[in-house]
Amino acid sequence: MALAVSLALPLLASQSVQAYDKYYYCNTGSVTSGTCWSSSAYGFAYTPVPTSGDTAYYGYSSGSWQTATLGTADSAYSSEIWLGYSGSGTFIQTGGSNSITYNLNLGHKAGSAGSYDMQAGTRTTAREYIGIDGSGLFTQSGGTHTVSNQLHISNRTGAGTYNLSGGTLASDTEVIGYITGMGTFKQTGGIHTVSSSLTIANSSANQSSYTLSGTGSLSAASENIGASGTFTQTGGTNAVTGALTLAQSGSSNGTYDLKGGTLTVGTIGYSSGTGAFNIDGGALNVTGSTINVNYFRVGNAAYTNGSFTLASGKTLAANNEVIGNAGTGTFTQNGGTHSSSTLTLGANGGSTGTFNLNGGTLSVSSIANGAGTGVFNLNGGTLTLAGVSMNVDTFNLGHAAGSNGSFVLAASRTLTAANVAVGVSGIGNFTQSGGTHTLSNALTLGASSGSSGTYTLNGGTLSALYIANGAGTGTLNINGGTLSVFGGNGTIDVDTLVVGASAAGTHTQTGGSLTAAHETIGASAAGTFTQSGGGHTVISTLTLGADSGSTGTYNLNGGNLGVGAIGNGAGTGTFNLNSGSLTLNGASIDVDTFNLGMSANANSGFTLVTGKTLAANNETIGGSGYGTFTQNGGVHTVANALTLGSNAGSFSTFNLNGGNLSVGSIVNGTGSGTLNLNGGTLNLTGSTIDVDNFRIGQAVGSNGSFTLASGKNLTAAYETIGNAGTGTGTGTGSFTQAGGTHTVTYKLTVGTSGQMNLSGGNMTAGNVTSAGALNLSGGTLTGDISTSGNMNVSNTVTHTGNLTQTAGVTTVNGSLNTGTLTLQGGVLKGSGSINGTVLNSAGTLSAGNSPGRLTINGDYTQSAAATFDAEVGGLIAGSQHDVL
Repeated sequence: MALAVSLALPLLASQSVQAYDKYYYCNTGSVTSGTCWSSSAYGFAYTPVPTSGDTAYYGYSSGSWQTATLGTADSAYSSEIWLGYSGSGTFIQTGGSNSITYNLNLGHKAGSAGSYDMQAGTRTTAREYIGIDGSGLFTQSGGTHTVSNQLHISNRTGAGTYNLSGGTLASDTEVIGYITGMGTFKQTGGIHTVSSSLTIANSSANQSSYTLSGTGSLSAASENIGASGTFTQTGGTNAVTGALTLAQSGSSNGTYDLKGGTLTVGTIGYSSGTGAFNIDGGALNVTGSTINVNYFRVGNAAYTNGSFTLASGKTLAANNEVIGNAGTGTFTQNGGTHSSSTLTLGANGGSTGTFNLNGGTLSVSSIANGAGTGVFNLNGGTLTLAGVSMNVDTFNLGHAAGSNGSFVLAASRTLTAANVAVGVSGIGNFTQSGGTHTLSNALTLGASSGSSGTYTLNGGTLSALYIANGAGTGTLNINGGTLSVFGGNGTIDVDTLVVGASAAGTHTQTGGSLTAAHETIGASAAGTFTQSGGGHTVISTLTLGADSGSTGTYNLNGGNLGVGAIGNGAGTGTFNLNSGSLTLNGASIDVDTFNLGMSANANSGFTLVTGKTLAANNETIGGSGYGTFTQNGGVHTVANALTLGSNAGSFSTFNLNGGNLSVGSIVNGTGSGTLNLNGGTLNLTGSTIDVDNFRIGQAVGSNGSFTLASGKNLTAAYETIGNAGTGTGTGTGSFTQAGGTHTVTYKLTVGTSGQMNLSGGNMTAGNVTSAGALNLSGGTLTGDISTSGNMNVSNTVTHTGNLTQTAGVTTVNGSLNTGTLTLQGGVLKGSGSINGTVLNSAGTLSAGNSPGRLTINGDYTQSAAATFDAEVGGLIAGSQHDVL
């Protein structure tokens, strides 16, 4: 603008009344009328009409008022024209030609007023100053207006206005508001061409303006909006070949408001002031590559609807950016480079701001949501949060069909939103490696049919009211960090949930509801899921330890878990049921480790029913707490060890009521372990059963059986077969030992409905109490026996210990090697032999089997209360009468 200073001000300062000065005195008349001109500024002195070397004054004196007209067939010439030198001067051109060699000046001195009304014709001048220190008004509705050098609207302290509604205006350089005066340019039509630069508000504190509307057309090599200047475009076209510059100095704050029409620019920039570009409508086309402004706003004013698209190869840089300030704003980035310090969406109440990132790179220090509605759609490209925070109403990844949007929330960053959708109609991938992500409403994965949304939590904190799966495919990967849904009481509904997808991850459910079609705990890394409350449903398979080297652990500490199946992959899978309820809706559980009651104070139970399958390498019932496993049916396989009561203080019970249980071994830890066989089949594929309590036929109405084969070992502290005691069990039990080693540390009890069959192997018991049936046909038995039921001895049986009979019938048809047999009640009979001492204190000895021979290879003592019952039917011993 140094050019404007050197040309305009010196010329104005040198103007004075000269010999060629001519003054127009008619209030109204034709400029070509000789009777209207005087050579004197202070009195009428006729002079010819001005020529090209003359200076013409209209309204020279203060208080004067003159109006001159130029008609269609007329021509006017002058060196310089002053309209309103000290008074008021008006020039109306309805046609013809008006040629001015140097300057056209409107409103020279303070208080003066000059106006030019151009309706048709042509007008040429070198320079024009509309409103110097007075007021100037140029109205053009037609014709051709050419300024070969500079056009100033408000040149110094005056107010200048140019209204262009038709015709053409062409100038080299234009300044609207040169120093401190107010310059106004209003264009509603016509063609306005500036071959060099157009400046609005040249100096500081100037508030000049340009308004473009209707069908107006403006073109300039460059445009500058400085000081407090504004350019408002509601229509028409504005074409800037080079740069549109907003704010030229540190104190300036130029503003361009695009509300309608079309603006085409090479570049948009600002120097060091505060420049603002607002889009409330219309179309902005950047033919160059750069937009660089302080403020960039789309949808700035209330009730407006603005949009802007940033294409590939373009660059936009803004210190502050607002999409939807008071109106509705939409920013679509299909490519290019975009940087902003602060990006605000929906700044004020009632506003709506939407940002669509489809391509290119967007780098912002922060994204903020105001009092309005803010939506961020990431369909492609790269979003970099250079600062710390993003706050929007809605954040969408993969919003458009066919799009693929991804975003990484890094450490120390914050994203706050009402709703976040990952995969709306396209593909969305959200990776949180740190920071804080807070949703006041929903996180939706795979919103629409055909879409796919994946959220990967690697670190930081994710908090949402609920997580929902739409009609598409949704995957939630938890590799680290903390997930909280409605404080632990919200709802998660996804297609796929993975904990430990690529790094060690944990998830805790304390309440609420979680539903997944597929779920993996430990995909390629370590994963741990702990449920202490709420409802959890896996429609298909819950997989623990999917890939080789991975580990998956599920801790059910409370709440309800319903699964289609639980599967083990190539890694290591552990299921710990400490409390709560596990429901197998499908057919199978297949894990490395299945545990009940692992944690201290845990109290858990699980029931396996008909048609279901459970397979585990290792199984623990009662790790440090209470565990009860009830098998009513189905197939249950433990490849290695089934451990009961693993740690001190734990209590465990396994109830086999039906189905098939196949185990490598059953072992007891330092806690309390009880094995109840009430039905079904127990198959010991290994060699050992070691429990605290072993019960067969314990439950009411049950019928349990077990066979101990050669090479097998059974150890129990206490053992009950067919317990018929008061208040506990009334079932039927059968234990058959065909071989192996059977040890009962303390007491073996055979109830009234129980049966113990010993045909081989070794059996040792602290003592044996039987009210049921003891069938001894082989093997060895060590320990005292007390029987009140039926005892049958066949073949050769070696018993180390004493035998006491209080009731019932003992039949010895084989060879019984024993210590002392005391008969306190009941009947002792048979045709075999007893190798030991027999004391009959109150029982009945009935030799033979009606009749027969019973041999006692030892002492026999009979008390007075005892009975010897002999059958005599003839003289032949053993066949016709009993023999002892």
